[in-house]
Amino acid sequence: MKRFTILALAVSAAALCLSIIGFITVSRQVQEMQALAKRTEQAAEQTQAQLAESQESQSAAIAAVQLTTENQGKQLDGLAEQVRKLSEQPAKDIQYVMFLGTNDKDTNEPVFTPDEAKAQADTILSRYFSGFTIQEARGGWTNDDGTVSHEYTVVILLSDTTPEAVHAAANELIDVFHQSAVLIQANETTTEFYVGAAQ
Repeated sequence: MKRFTILALAVSAAALCLSIIGFITVSRQVQEMQALAKRTEQAAEQTQAQLAESQESQSAAIAAVQLTTENQGKQLDGLAEQVRKLSEQPAKDIQYVMFLGTNDKDTNEPVFTPDEAKAQADTILSRYFSGFTIQEARGGWTNDDGTVSHEYTVVILLSDTTPEAVHAAANELIDVFHQSAVLIQANETTTEFYVGAAQ
């Protein structure tokens, strides 16, 4: 009888040990699952934070692009306004003025009469320019001996041309009028072909 009692107690003790071991094992598994759940939760929070930061960065980038686009638009508008104002201003031009004497460089006597001088100048200028103006003047200078000399002078006004064309015409004028030189002035001016007020 005592043997059976001892055996029963031993079996009970073994069962109790197994229960305790099982409880400890389950408790560890629960702890591990809780730790895993906590790590998962932390990872999810970190991912959400990264997504939020990424969205903020994207929003900031989009705002920066929009601001840059707006600034570029304003700059383009400003440039367009400057171009419009410049287009409304009269164009800058260089007006060339030639003073052509008509006395021979050696004899100091007139090479042509006034009418002949204007006709000769007109013929030569027509070969180099599409438009020109001829005016009459009376030039004067003081000689080395103190005497004053005068000569009939042709004043030529030229616009919308080049220095090369002016010099080419001057070369022929010097030759035909037997001059030592032709005085040329280049003056910056504003040219406008005014057609009157709009009706």
